[in-house]
Amino acid sequence: MTFKLLCVLAIIVASASAHDWGMGSCPSVAPMSNLSIEKFLGLWYVIEQFDTSSTCLTLNFQRTSETSLSITKNRQFYILDRAGLDHTNSYSGTLDIPYANNQGLLRVKWPLNAAGKGDYIIFDTDYEKYAGVYDCQQIAFFLYRQSAAILSRTPHLDPMYTDRVKRRLESFKVDTEEFNVIDHNITCKGKDQTDLNINVDKDTFKNIFSSTADTLKDAANKGSSQEEFRTLHTQLLTEVKTFTTNEAVKEPAEGVNKPSPHLNDVEILEK
Repeated sequence: MTFKLLCVLAIIVASASAHDWGMGSCPSVAPMSNLSIEKFLGLWYVIEQFDTSSTCLTLNFQRTSETSLSITKNRQFYILDRAGLDHTNSYSGTLDIPYANNQGLLRVKWPLNAAGKGDYIIFDTDYEKYAGVYDCQQIAFFLYRQSAAILSRTPHLDPMYTDRVKRRLESFKVDTEEFNVIDHNITCKGKDQTDLNINVDKDTFKNIFSSTADTLKDAANKGSSQEEFRTLHTQLLTEVKTFTTNEAVKEPAEGVNKPSPHLNDVEILEK
C-alpha cells in the first residue's frame, strides 16, 4: 500500500470512525432556540469529540449564501504525528440552513459520505466561549450513526462548560462515554508550516471525473479508432488510480521523513 494511498485512507476511515453506531432511530436532540448563526460563525477548537485520535482539531464555519454554510475541519493524524511527519489535513463540507426560524437545525454533507446528508444540530452555545454540536444520519430504518463535539473559541476550555455540554447531551438520552479529548498541547501546524497538506473538498473527486468525461468526449469528436479508445481507457484508469498526486495529497518535499515502510497499514486507520 503506497504512502499517498495510506493518507487518503486515513481521511476516509477517520471520518467514519469519528461516529458511534446505534440501532433504531436517531435520538431526538433539540437545537438551541433562537440561535443566531451569524454569532456562531468562525473558528472553533474541538475540545472533545466522539471516537477520534486526531490532534489539533478545529472547525471553521463560514457563510456561503443565505441558506448555506461551509464547514472546514482541520486536524493532524495521530499516526503521522507519531511517525514524525509534519502534515495537515483539511476536509470541507457544506451545511444547509433549511429553517430560517430554527437555525440550530442544519443539514450536513461531507464529500466522502456516500450516504448523503445528515442532521447537524447546534444544541448549546454562548457564542464566545463554548458550544455543543451533534450530528446524526439515519443509514437504514434500523440503523444510525452519530457524533458529537464540544467546542471552544480557544484551545482550552473550563471543565464547567465541558460538563454543561455533556449534561445537556445526556438529557437527550445520548451516551457521552464515546467522547475523546483532543490534544492541542502539541505543536499544531498551519498549512504554510508543513510539506504535506492533505486536502479534500466537494470538488476533489468531481474534478477528476469531469476531466475524464471531457477527454473521452474530445476523443469521440476526433473520430478516434477503437484501439486509440482502448489505449485512452487504460491511461484514464491509471490516472484515476493515482489521482491523489494532484488532487488530494502533496508529497513531502525532499529530505522530509515519511512514515517507516514497516508501519502497519492498519495503524493509520485511526480510531
